[in-house]
Formats: sequence, structure tokens, C-alpha cells
Amino acid sequence: MELNRTDDSMLTDLTLTVDQRSAVPLYEQICQQIRQKIESRELEPGSQLPTNHQLRDRLRVNYKTAQLAMATLAREGYVTRQARRGTIVKGIPRRGVVAIYCWIELLGHHTKYEYYRLIVGHLSQQLEKHCRVYRMYLGTASLQTPNTASEDLLRHLEGGSLCGAVLVNPPPNVAELVRTAKKSRIPLVSFYNDGSEYSVRMDYPGFLKAAVASVHQQGCRRVGVILNKDSIGLNAQPGLVPRILEEAGCPVNPSWILGGTDNEEGGYEAARWMRMSEIDALIVTDDVMALGVDRRLAEIRSSLPQKLKLVTLWNRGTHHKLALPFQRFEFDVEQQAQRVLTLIQDATGGQRIAEPHVILMPHAPHSTAKPREAVMV
Repeated sequence: MELNRTDDSMLTDLTLTVDQRSAVPLYEQICQQIRQKIESRELEPGSQLPTNHQLRDRLRVNYKTAQLAMATLAREGYVTRQARRGTIVKGIPRRGVVAIYCWIELLGHHTKYEYYRLIVGHLSQQLEKHCRVYRMYLGTASLQTPNTASEDLLRHLEGGSLCGAVLVNPPPNVAELVRTAKKSRIPLVSFYNDGSEYSVRMDYPGFLKAAVASVHQQGCRRVGVILNKDSIGLNAQPGLVPRILEEAGCPVNPSWILGGTDNEEGGYEAARWMRMSEIDALIVTDDVMALGVDRRLAEIRSSLPQKLKLVTLWNRGTHHKLALPFQRFEFDVEQQAQRVLTLIQDATGGQRIAEPHVILMPHAPHSTAKPREAVMV
């Protein structure tokens, strides 16, 4: 669908198109095109933009889609809304915008990706709380799909219109983004180790140590571990999990340490192979995998040891529900978002962080309340 001036002579010379088949939301497609036209001076300050009704009718999109596009541009500082005049181009926002890049596929409703929805939501809240303008770049995880969001982000890093950028997931051109950010002296924070200036990551080995120490203090010696086999934090060092168990004074049995895929079925299958009768504590290192473990244990509940302590490393704020009483060691997604904002503020304020990669060790357990004892009856 296309919108241009011939439809209404009162409108600024403006051509917009939307692709209904694209993975990029329609409102974001509209935003990307208008941003580019403003930044290229094709749209000058004071230019009048189409109304929401005009966008709806001529692009054949939902009214709320058009409304969200204009609201997003207004929040970012590109346009302003004036009584009786409608939406007016304000110009290129002053340096101070924070970019958030995330794979669009992760913002759906699949329980596997709840962490990403949480972290993006907390980042947005933190930025709004501190009066920061932020811009979402919703890219794609597929290398075969044109990624206009990552190209848009690269252009803004080169143009110096950003005060900071947060990579929740790696864009396909991440190496180029890192180089450009360093050249433009724009702090770039990531949630994975990709060579960016700052990285905020969870200390999974330290987290597992805390969980093992907790069950050991509760009298458990034979500890089983079900972990995400793709977890960089726990699989980067061969023999790390057995070493953690040995240091805590727990015997190591290879059949008690099982890996699985990072989803509910992976946890279910790992639980099928775990020798539950031989252990007195089970630690699951992934919250989504814990759903599958929980389902499997509920099926064989009558044959489980009467006292089997269950522990999971959990995302604080997650809405997942477990049928069995697991003790939760929760890491704080909101704390991650706060740390990201602190890094950006310190860097833009001229301060240099001594340790470029910041690894967060969450509270274990996060709640100050005494955790429920996971007793099987």
C-alpha cells in the first residue's frame, strides 16, 4: 500500500509504503520511513503529516496502528502534536535518544522467550522513569530476512543522534555496529559477550554455586543438575558443573548431570532420564526447562522419594506456574535494566567504567521470605 501527495494536496509531499507480509510491525514500518525522511531533511520542521484517519484509509492499516506510529514518533521527539494543526514535524531529536535492539520473534507470546519481554519492558520503564527518550529497533533473528532495523541503527550510530544503545540480542551486523559505536564514542551495552564496550550478563556459575550450597546446608548430599546444554555460562568451561558440586562437598555422578534443550520439552526429556531415586535434591538451571521437569515429576509423583528438594534458577517477575513446590533462586531482571541505564549515564557523563563487562550475581533466593521447603509427599 502507498500514500502520496496526489491523494490530498494539503499533505506534505510524502510517500509511505507498508508490507503486510513483513515480520516488522506495520506501525514500525511507518515510523522507520518517517524518521528517515526527517533525518534526510526530506521532511522539514513545520511540515504537516497525515492524520491517523488518512494513514488508516490510504495505507489500509488499523486506526490503532496509525495512532501508535504517530505516538511513537512524538515520544521520540521527531514530531509534535498541535491543537487544530495535527501532527507537525519537529525535526531531528537532540542527542539523548537511547536505542534498544531486540529480535522481534522474541516479543511474542511463547513462554520460552518471557525473559526478553521482561527485560525490554523493564528497560523501557527505567528510561521513561529517568526522562530518557528511547527508540525500539525490532529486527529479525533470520539472516535471510532483510533487517532494516539493524541498518537503521547503524545509520543512527554513524550520525551521532544517539546517546547510547542496548543490544538485547545480536544484530547480523553486530561487529560493524560495535566498531561504529566506538568510533562515534557512543556507549553500547549488550546482554551477551560480543566485544561491545559494556556487557551486563548473569553469573550463572555463581548462581549455581549458591543453589548447591543452599541444598547442601539443608542436608542434601546427592545433588542432580539439569541444565540448558546451550548455556554459555555453564558450558563454556568443561567440567565446571562437576567442579561446583565437588567444591560444595557433594559426590559427582555423571548420570546426575544432564543437559537438555532450552525449552519445556527439553526439561521433560532430561527429567525422564534423571535417576530420581538416587538423589535427594534436583537443581534445574533454566526456568522454562523447569516447566517440563515439573510436568514429568507430577506424572511420577507417587514413585519419587518422600523428601526430594527441588530448586530452579528463575527470572524474577516471570508468570510461569509450577505444580510442585520448587525453591526458587530468582535473578532480578529489573536490576539488569537499572545497571544498563547506569552504564549509559556514567559513560555519557564522561566517566569510564573500570570493568567493561559487568556480571551481575543475583540474590539467592531473591525473596526475603523463607522459601517453601520442597517436600514430596
